[in-house]
Amino acid sequence: MANLIIRSISEIDQETFEPLYWSNDDGWVDLYCATRFPEEEALLFLNLPCGGEWVTERPIRLWDGK
Repeated sequence: MANLIIRSISEIDQETFEPLYWSNDDGWVDLYCATRFPEEEALLFLNLPCGGEWVTERPIRLWDGK
């Protein structure tokens, strides 16, 4: 199962212009610091932070040069 993260539909990083993501500890943060939720746990959350939406975290794929 994939992890889900909460992405802001309105908040962006002022330097990179990338969207911000939800951290249970710190509020809106960059992707690296976002809280990851297993799919089954995410289904239990009915109220997302204001302006948030669930998105599937894309796995990082390293190019192996082949």
